[in-house]
Amino acid sequence: WTDRGRNDLAVAQLRLARDLDPLDGETHGLLVQALDRLGDAKGALDALFASVRLAPRNLQAYADLAVRFDRVGDAVTGERARTNLVEAAPSEPEGHQMLAAIRTSAGRLDLAAERWRQVVRVRPDDPTGWLSLADTLARLGDAAGARKTLEHILSRTWEERFGDVKQQAAQRLAQLR
Repeated sequence: WTDRGRNDLAVAQLRLARDLDPLDGETHGLLVQALDRLGDAKGALDALFASVRLAPRNLQAYADLAVRFDRVGDAVTGERARTNLVEAAPSEPEGHQMLAAIRTSAGRLDLAAERWRQVVRVRPDDPTGWLSLADTLARLGDAAGARKTLEHILSRTWEERFGDVKQQAAQRLAQLR
């Protein structure tokens, strides 16, 4: 229905689909988009709250809520939505990664570094978090911390699926010197 510009009908169908499969994050997102296209800001906000309630691990809903609250000037509730990214699944790296990216884009590199440290604690065998931590520390001016992190990457063996991680770390290390 959305392809035909019938967002009113799409909303009805998407609500039914959401009720049938409340864990489907894509359905939640499509519902919010359809409500946005109808100009129903309150309905979209209500749908996001329902998404968080029905599928609390739908991290994108928290990020969307934060943006919407910031847009209307409610910074406190926006920040609460951002911290919920981590609280929804504290032992999983995805929320920490999303929050680190948000902190980085906001220029809060100190807080981004905290999140990247949590990512590498939770998933130490994924070099992505280590490389991001090193980059963030370098941007913060903590060359020693960045160097130590990059040396850690160089000392490990990484799965082939991650590509040439050691080359990436060596390039970053050379840039620090």
